[in-house]
Amino acid sequence: MVVKGKGGRELSGVYAWMVFGLALCFSIYQLYFLTVGIISPWVFRAGHLAFAMAIIFLLCPVGSRGKKDGFSVLDMLFAVLSIAIFVYIAVDQQNLVSRAGVNPNTLDIIFGSLTMILVVEGSRRFFGPVLPIVAAVFVGYAYFGHFIPGDFGLPRYPLTRIISYEFSTTGIYGIAISTAATYVFLFVVFGAFLQYTGVGDVFMKLAMAFAGGVRGGPAKVSVISSALFGSISGSASSNVVTTGAFTIPLMKSVGYRGEFAAAVETAASIGGLFLPPIMGAGGFLIADILQIPYWEVVKAAAVPAILYYVVVFMLIDFEAMRLGLKGLARAELPKFKDIVKTSGHLLIPILVLLYALLIIKISPVRAGLYSIVATIVVSWFRAETRVGLKRLAEILSAGARQALNVSVATATAGIIVGVVQLTGLGLTFSSTMMSLSGTSVVLALILAMIVAVVMGMGLPITATYITAAAVLGPALIKIGIEPIAAHLFLYFFAAVSGMTPPVCVTAFAAAGVSGEDPMRVGWQSVKLGWAAYVLPYMFVFGLPLLLIGSWEATVMAVGSALLGTFGLGVAVHGVLGTRLWWGTRLVFAAGGLLLIQVGHLTNFAGLGLMAAAYAWHRFSAKKTSEIPQNEKA
Repeated sequence: MVVKGKGGRELSGVYAWMVFGLALCFSIYQLYFLTVGIISPWVFRAGHLAFAMAIIFLLCPVGSRGKKDGFSVLDMLFAVLSIAIFVYIAVDQQNLVSRAGVNPNTLDIIFGSLTMILVVEGSRRFFGPVLPIVAAVFVGYAYFGHFIPGDFGLPRYPLTRIISYEFSTTGIYGIAISTAATYVFLFVVFGAFLQYTGVGDVFMKLAMAFAGGVRGGPAKVSVISSALFGSISGSASSNVVTTGAFTIPLMKSVGYRGEFAAAVETAASIGGLFLPPIMGAGGFLIADILQIPYWEVVKAAAVPAILYYVVVFMLIDFEAMRLGLKGLARAELPKFKDIVKTSGHLLIPILVLLYALLIIKISPVRAGLYSIVATIVVSWFRAETRVGLKRLAEILSAGARQALNVSVATATAGIIVGVVQLTGLGLTFSSTMMSLSGTSVVLALILAMIVAVVMGMGLPITATYITAAAVLGPALIKIGIEPIAAHLFLYFFAAVSGMTPPVCVTAFAAAGVSGEDPMRVGWQSVKLGWAAYVLPYMFVFGLPLLLIGSWEATVMAVGSALLGTFGLGVAVHGVLGTRLWWGTRLVFAAGGLLLIQVGHLTNFAGLGLMAAAYAWHRFSAKKTSEIPQNEKA
C-alpha cells in the first residue's frame, strides 16, 4: 500500500497502514456520532479536529527538507498532541464551558495555546503560509489593538482571554468547524463513494452522449462533466485535474487552442462551487451562518448558477462557430441507452439525494446518509462496482483524507472569526463601510467584492468565505441588502478568486494539465467566466433571480437576465457568426446592460438596441459577402 501526502511525502509499509487506519477511524467516528452516537457538540468537533490534525501531521512534512518516506519525531509528537487536546476537552468539557473566555485555568491556557499553534502549523503545512499569516494578523490585532487610535482601536485584551476565547465554541470550535464536521465531511465521503464506484466516469459518458456530437462538442462535454463533478467534490482545482486530464486534450484534438481549452475547464470547475445541490461546502456554511434551511440556499443559488453555465456554453459555441469546429463523430460517442443499461444504476444515489434534499426536504445529514447507503446497495447490482468490506474501508479512509482541507481551513478560519466576535470588528467594519460608501450601495458592494477576491487569491475558498462572512457580511446586511443575497454575493466572489489573475490557483492547475502559460489561461478564464463577476450584482438588485418574490417577477427577471447576458456575451467575445465591428459590440453591451436591470423601460430599450445591433451586423455581413473576390483583394 502507498499513501501520498503533501510536499512529496509518499508513505508505504507500516507508515501507510498507520495513516490508512487513522483515516478509517476518523470516518467511523464521524459516521457513528452522526447516526446513533450521543456526544456534546464541543467534544464532537474536538474529535473531528483531532483526527484531521493528526492525519495532516503524518501526511505533510514540516518543509521541503522534511522526511518524505516516513514520519519525523516532530510529526508524531504533533499528532499525539492533537489527540491529547481532544482527550482534555472530552474529560473536562462540562467545567470548560463555564470557564471558557471568562476564567480559564492554567491547563486551559496550555491546551488552548497548543491548539492554536497546531492549527496554524497544520494549515501552513497543508496550504502554505498565507492563511496562517492572516490568522496571526487577526490575533495580533486583538492583542495590540489598544495601541490603534480611532474607530478600530480596542480595549486591552489579556493574552489569556484571547487564548481562552479561541479555545471554545466561539473560536476554533465554532460554527465553521461544526459545518465541516457534519455536512461537509459527510458529503465528501459521499463523493468518495461516487468516485470509487465509477460515477465520475458515468458523468463523463453522459456528457459525451449529450453534447459530444454538437458544434464544439468536447468543450461542452467539459462544462457538463465539470459542473456535475464539481458540485459534489467542492474543490475546483481537484475537479480540473480529474476531469481536465481527459477533456483538455480532447478539446485540443478537435481544434481549440490550448489556453482556451484550459480556460473552459477552469471556468466550468469554478461554477461547480456554487451549483446546487451540494455547492461544495458553501451552501452548508451559508445555511448555518444565517440559520435557515439548506433548501432555501439551494433555491436561491439555482438560477444564478444556471445563468452562469448558459453564458459559458454560449461563449464556447461562439468560439466553435468562429473556428468552424464540428463535433465528434457519432461513431466515437457512447450511446445513452448503453450507458443507462450498463451504469445507470450508479446514478440512483444522486436521485436519492435530490429527492431527499429538494422534494421531501429532510436535513442534509440524513439526506447524505441515505445517499451513502443507496450507493452501497446499488454497487452490488454489478460485480465490477460492488463495495465489499475491503473496498468499503478504502473508500472511508480515502474520504476522510479528502476532507482534511476543509477541516483545517475551517479551524484556522475559526481563529479569525473568534477575533471578529471578541473585538466587534464586524460592526466596526460595517460602520466604516457605510461611511466610505455614503449612500451608494454599489460602492459598498464593489469594496466587498475587492476584499473577497483579494483574500481568495491566497486562501482556500472555505476560509475566504468564512472570513468575508464574518467581516463583510454584517456590513452588507446593515446597508439594507437581503441576508441571503449578501452571503451569496460574498461566496460567488470567494469562488471566482480561483480564476482571477494574478494568483488564479484553479487556472494554474488547468495550465499544468494543458502545458500552457498560467497567466494567459487565467485571463482567458475571466473572459469566459465573466458572468460570475456580474451575476452577484444582478441578484442583489434583482431578488427575483434568487426566487424571492412572485413567479411573474421571477419569470421576467430570468428572461431579462438571459437576454442581457447574451448581449454582454456577444460584446465580450466579439463574434456572432463572423467578427463584430467594435461599434456593434458597444451597442450589444449597452443593450445587455439595460436588460440586466429589470424593468419595463430598460427592457424595451435594451431589446431595441440589441435588435438594431443584430440587424446592422447581418446587413454588414451580407454586404461584405456580396463584394466580388477581386474587389476584396
